[in-house]
Amino acid sequence: MSLLDDLKGIDLSTVVNGRVEISASLSGDDMQALIGGEGIAASLSELGETISALKNAQQDPQALLEPLVAAIEPLLSNFDTSDLDLAEFIEIVREGAQIVTQVFTMIGGGDPSKFSIPGAGELGDVLNHTANFNKHFSKIGFGDAGKVKSIIDQVEEGFPSDPQAFAEQAVDLLIPFSVSNLVAIRSSLTTMIDGASNITIDTNINSGMLASMTRLRIAAEAKNLVAVNQELKQLSNIRNTTLNSIRTALRQTSAQINALNIEQHIATIESFADSFQVNPAGALEFLQNLENQFKAMRNMIEGADFPDLTPILDDIVVQAEALLRANVEAPIDKSVEDLKNWLRSQLAHLNLRYYRGLLTQFFRDIEKAIRDANIDGPARDARIFLDELEAAINNFNLGAEIQDSLGEIGTTIGNTVTTIQNNLQNIVTGVNTAAASAQAILDQVVVKLEEFQQAIDGITQTVEQLGIEQARDAVIAAIEELKTTAETVLGIMPLPDAMRPMVEGVIRELDKIDLNEVLAPIHDALGRLSIPDTVLAPINEVLQEAEKVIQNLITDELINSLEAEFQNALSELNKFDPANLLSEVTDYFDEAADFVEGLDPRPIVADIRGPYDAVLQAVDAAHPKRVLRPVIEAYEGIFSALEMPDPSEALAQLNNTVNDAAEGIGQALTQPLSELTGQPLQAAPESEGDQQAPQNGPPPSSQPSTQGPEVRPGDIIRLLGHIPNKLREAVNELEAGPAGEVMEAIASLCSGLALQLRQVQQDLWLVERRLFNNVEAILKPLSSAQMQAQLALQANFSAEIEAGEIEFDLQGSAMALGSLSAGAMRRDLQQELAATRQSIATVIGSAGGSGGAFMDRLAGILENCALANIGDDLEAFLAALDPEPLAEELDKLAVSIINLLPQLSELLDETAMAAINRLMDLIQQFSPVAQGLKFLSIFEVVQEELALLNPRRLAAELGEIHGAIREIILAYDPAIFAEEMYDVLEAIAAQIRALDPGELLGDISHFDDLSASLEALSPATALASIDGSLDEVGARLGAINIEDLLSTVNDLPPRIGDSVDAAGLAVIDNLKALLESIKYFSGIEVSVSVEVSTG
Repeated sequence: MSLLDDLKGIDLSTVVNGRVEISASLSGDDMQALIGGEGIAASLSELGETISALKNAQQDPQALLEPLVAAIEPLLSNFDTSDLDLAEFIEIVREGAQIVTQVFTMIGGGDPSKFSIPGAGELGDVLNHTANFNKHFSKIGFGDAGKVKSIIDQVEEGFPSDPQAFAEQAVDLLIPFSVSNLVAIRSSLTTMIDGASNITIDTNINSGMLASMTRLRIAAEAKNLVAVNQELKQLSNIRNTTLNSIRTALRQTSAQINALNIEQHIATIESFADSFQVNPAGALEFLQNLENQFKAMRNMIEGADFPDLTPILDDIVVQAEALLRANVEAPIDKSVEDLKNWLRSQLAHLNLRYYRGLLTQFFRDIEKAIRDANIDGPARDARIFLDELEAAINNFNLGAEIQDSLGEIGTTIGNTVTTIQNNLQNIVTGVNTAAASAQAILDQVVVKLEEFQQAIDGITQTVEQLGIEQARDAVIAAIEELKTTAETVLGIMPLPDAMRPMVEGVIRELDKIDLNEVLAPIHDALGRLSIPDTVLAPINEVLQEAEKVIQNLITDELINSLEAEFQNALSELNKFDPANLLSEVTDYFDEAADFVEGLDPRPIVADIRGPYDAVLQAVDAAHPKRVLRPVIEAYEGIFSALEMPDPSEALAQLNNTVNDAAEGIGQALTQPLSELTGQPLQAAPESEGDQQAPQNGPPPSSQPSTQGPEVRPGDIIRLLGHIPNKLREAVNELEAGPAGEVMEAIASLCSGLALQLRQVQQDLWLVERRLFNNVEAILKPLSSAQMQAQLALQANFSAEIEAGEIEFDLQGSAMALGSLSAGAMRRDLQQELAATRQSIATVIGSAGGSGGAFMDRLAGILENCALANIGDDLEAFLAALDPEPLAEELDKLAVSIINLLPQLSELLDETAMAAINRLMDLIQQFSPVAQGLKFLSIFEVVQEELALLNPRRLAAELGEIHGAIREIILAYDPAIFAEEMYDVLEAIAAQIRALDPGELLGDISHFDDLSASLEALSPATALASIDGSLDEVGARLGAINIEDLLSTVNDLPPRIGDSVDAAGLAVIDNLKALLESIKYFSGIEVSVSVEVSTG
């Protein structure tokens, strides 16, 4: 056996195991909590833990404030107003001021009657139109119309031959909407509906995966393991390819949905909202309504029981009220709303609300940044530590908890002491047992190491005696002497010409010297001086085993090693000696109180508050009044130069206008009633005796005539129905095919358009359902194919695998196939599916809101119009266009009224006059004065728009937000926070100092034996009985420094090499100097290059 084997054969297991057990007992969690510098803290239960946590988290006062300041500092960038385009805002305000000026200028000289109403003319004309309408109505109604003049010429140019153009012109004539608007709406709807129907995903994307799993199943059924493995290797790539294809398809569908430009189309449709009224009356509705009214009035007259006139007059009053509401109140209300909308539209294009929203969002973003910055987090964290410490101090059961903790510590120490004592005794036994066998072996190790040291010392002495430096100095001296001689000789007389070739030859020979080649044998020899790894490795192994034996068997080494391990533990455990424990806890509380008081952050506030002050200054600089100052100055400068009309004069002018209109309306409505009585209309007499019957009867013009009027009353209807009748004639002239195409085109702009308006949102939302159905159609077949492939593998290979006949990872294949299931694929696509769903919802959602509400409203309007109810029914269309039935009905009504006049003249008693007076009350109630004053509300709109335009008001609104932001920042002033923290810290420190250690510790008698137990743990005491026979050999081993020996051997070659290289370089330098000297004194050009590499 070798010496190494002998060393390894020494039985150290008892010693090593004892030391391991001791280390384990000291490294347990409970003991580490005691000997890790936290012994006293651990004994104080939750209070000690909280104090330790506070010390670890808050090393100094700066640690309290820095996180707060660090959280506030990034907010500085949010107050940068450089990106706010105030120059454009100023231009918008300037343009808005000009528009407001133009609006007021439209009231000529402050006269509201001259106010131009878009789509209705001037305000005065609107009121006069109401009066003229009633005059015109009275003439038609009572037969005093005269010859009706033609109000429109025959349509000269006729209708287009193209069915679509024909239909558009017909619709434009018959409904009160712009046909171009309807065509634009239909175009947008058709684009969205057709585009949405084309968005889909190819369900054959899964073909590659299905084919691969089919091949895998077939290979498994054929028990072709090679094909199975080959297919399994390809599955991952095929799966990734399929996933990427689905993701690409989803992205493409999102792009297709965006390409529909739904928001733009909805905006286009919604832009026509103001041009569509609720339940408007077109030509067909107008004719139908008149016919119904004429029939009702004729039936009432012809069916009346004239001896009792009161019910008839009551019905007349009711109908009069309905006519007044429909023909006076409703038009004026609509005009007022149209005017308001027009006023709002004048400023709408300026995007005032956009810039107000932009500025508001600027401050809202600051609010959000403050919330997201979690400024309260650092303050809250600091308070949490302090609150926990305060709660631990104020714990009602603190004494009981500390005493319980001490009891547990006592148990832990006792168990550890027992374990260490037992294992120290085991170590003594183990050392004494192994010492006898180790003596001879260690003696041999010492002898060998001493011989090795002697050899190394001899080599070192030999190298030092080589005299390399002395040889170098001798050569250099000789060269220097030669140089001096040459300079002396050549300085006296030139070099003979015969000698020049010789000198040149010497120079050439010197030039040929390769010092690297000359020194190569030396470097090779030096390289062989190092200790080979094959020799060094066994030496190191022997030394390591010898070191192991020394540490575990040599008494001093063993004691020193154990004492080093015990030192921290014994130092901390001694604190639990009853003689020390009370003072240790008292000192701990004092140190803790000092530490808490030392966290006072007030003195350092000024040093670290710079970032906070910068943020606060930025907050003040971003005050809305400062930000909007250029806009406010521009606004006030513009409006200071405006001349507004006087409000009182404007109201006076308006009153004159409406009073003039009222007089005209009153005359128009009361004149026919006066004609019925044969005298000016007056109130009924107060008593029956005052009543007088008319003397002359009705006027001659009211006598019935068998000839009928010269011009029939129905001619006005024939005139109003002239254009519909011309359209009817044009349609009648069409052949069946073109006529059908015209009807289809008309229906597409009415009932068909209403259907599209109802359909578009549903069709758009169907896109999402269709896309996700496509994805499911792709994924669902994968589960079936995956299961079939897995079952085929299980059925055909499991028996052979269990028998050990083949090697195949059935579980791995199951996992690989599992990733191909529909569920697994769906999980991997979850993010893309959610993104696609969100994209669809975002884009298609724009079809809702106000745009969707308008489309629903427009669909209802179109569905309710007469033209939509006709649809593509040609006969019904022609019948609706025929004005003759209505004209004949008016003729009949006129005849009935004329025949009624003689009877009415005999029945005008007190009751009839009361009914007439009721009618006059209605006239006053719906007078232009009452109705015209509604136009004053337009000034409220002007005020609203001015308020929207006024940047000072915007600054005031934003100032509330800014004030809230500033209050938030001020609440986190480091000085305020420092004062709060100081108050808390001072109170906690006082509470800690008020703690009574004696009361908290209670009975500590269970630590009475601790000192004796710890004394027993002293390695020197416990190991005193170890056999000392190895001490001498241990001392000899300790005297040998093996590392120094090895280092000396390894350092010799480089040391010699460096000396040789240095000598070579010195010689070269001197040779160069000699050549330079010869060159200088002989005039010979010399170029000598000698290279040498060191190392």
